[in-house]
Amino acid sequence: MASQRRLLLHLGLGNGERNDKVPLSSWDGVDSRYVDYAMHRIRMFRHYGVEPYVVFDGDYLPSKLHTEDSRAARRAEHLSAGQRYLAQNHRNKAMEHFQKCIDITPEMAYQFILALRKEGVSYVVAPYEADAQLAYLEKTGTIEAIVTEDSDLLVFGCRTLLLKMSQFGDCVEIKREKFANVRGTITLHGWTDEDFRHMAILSGCDYLASINGVGLITAHKLLSKFNKNVQRVQLLRKGELMVGYSVVEDAGWSKGSAGLS
Repeated sequence: MASQRRLLLHLGLGNGERNDKVPLSSWDGVDSRYVDYAMHRIRMFRHYGVEPYVVFDGDYLPSKLHTEDSRAARRAEHLSAGQRYLAQNHRNKAMEHFQKCIDITPEMAYQFILALRKEGVSYVVAPYEADAQLAYLEKTGTIEAIVTEDSDLLVFGCRTLLLKMSQFGDCVEIKREKFANVRGTITLHGWTDEDFRHMAILSGCDYLASINGVGLITAHKLLSKFNKNVQRVQLLRKGELMVGYSVVEDAGWSKGSAGLS
């Protein structure tokens, strides 16, 4: 079973306590309680006979620069809000914001790696983000399931995700093989992995600017209407057909035919 280190460390930071007034966001790695918390989860896996495999994020992806900039701006906003609440002695509200402005540093990850090495836990640092590495490890049979809070892994083709895991091991299991059984506004019967990926990209992803007015439900409707042929998808915007644009293979927008082929 594999787990993303950012999930474990964010849980550790989010559940740590300090006796002073220093916000969580200013931890400098000297306090190791976030590592202790993460290792508690690791030991929990082993207690139940599950061997963990931790995957660390590597370098930033240049193609996600706009997403990283946006996340950095949101962290700065939460830090500022947390400091304001702390100055007003509203500690609970302050902590809510401080938890949302946490950024895992290489030093924090290194401290976690040292703890993993000490207990003989397997780990790997991905070339870039952990998502693709986790998908590869599952595809090659190295791991059987992934503990995460990131549903994007489904878009990468992962088969079994374990979400919202508690300290006692309770969780929500999502299995890709059961997608065809999904009923409701969005149905996935007959959808391939590629169809699912196209729907996710149309609804908005980290690699491209989002398309105004197109969420998951609209993306599903558009693809269903045109037999899941992403080349034929046209956008309805402000009640009128937005002609002259079509989705191309690289998921960008380019000038195209005004009509449907």
